[in-house]
Amino acid sequence: MRFGLIKINTIMIQRLIALSALAAASVSASGDISCKFEVSGAHFDLTELSKRAPIVVTGGDLDWTKEEEEEYKYQVGICRNVASTEMTSFSSACEGKDAAAVYQVGPTNLAGTAQNCHVAGLTTSGARFQLTDPTNPAHGVKLSYTNGETCHHTRDFKACGGQTGLVCPQRETDLYFVCKDTDVTPGDAAEVDNLGQITHCKYSIEIQTMHACPQECGLSFNDERNELALCAGHGLCGWDQSNKKAKCFCDDGYTGTDCSKKGSSTSSSGGVKGLVILLLLLTMGLIGVIVFMAKQVRAYRNDATNYMQIRGQELSEQMSTI
Repeated sequence: MRFGLIKINTIMIQRLIALSALAAASVSASGDISCKFEVSGAHFDLTELSKRAPIVVTGGDLDWTKEEEEEYKYQVGICRNVASTEMTSFSSACEGKDAAAVYQVGPTNLAGTAQNCHVAGLTTSGARFQLTDPTNPAHGVKLSYTNGETCHHTRDFKACGGQTGLVCPQRETDLYFVCKDTDVTPGDAAEVDNLGQITHCKYSIEIQTMHACPQECGLSFNDERNELALCAGHGLCGWDQSNKKAKCFCDDGYTGTDCSKKGSSTSSSGGVKGLVILLLLLTMGLIGVIVFMAKQVRAYRNDATNYMQIRGQELSEQMSTI
């Protein structure tokens, strides 16, 4: 009987391994990755953004330098590859390129320069989510696309490859999804790292959207704006340091997990009432201690006075007998 159970378990394990391999193959073939990410106290879902057309931004020329750097256009799919029809309509230079999440075309600002199309990020195992600010998980998430085409210079703009002995880096693109109560047009792409330092062959794009907010901060219909709004448009999504979780901090006059209900917050009023009661009890206890100490001092003084009177009488009697 034991041998039969072992054989059955072995077959089940083999089937599970086969199913896992098929699932991994299907994900790899489709080019899509999960748009969900979670940490303790905060859950994120960018699936809605993945259903939209790829975003298109420009970037490259730095405002704080005298030189005019090469400027490029970027086409980016959210949690997915850019479809072939979307890619070719973006630029004919990308025709024939392999499927990718990010395409870089340019330079677009230098007259007479040929337009080249480069893959600047793939939806492979290298793609990953992480928090934009570990100290404030409600701020948003970052999606990193890696394994793009190789650049011709290092991160610090040195020549690489060939006889230089330096390895040329692959293009990478970081998407910073920042929690915002309304969707904002994505900003320009910049060749900077997460510290804002200029870094060649690594591109950063900021996207402000309500879909980058933790799901703990609900979306509810706002009657005044006639649209879905973060925290119903009556609060701010933030990080509760006391309870270590994301939540809506409601405006005065609104309550509920998504601030969609009118009224005062019972938890806040309850906390205030509890604090008032505690202070009242402490005050009463302090008054009791003061009254007790006053009685003790008064009794001590009375005892001292009585003692002196009795002692004085005894001395008078002794003097009279002498």
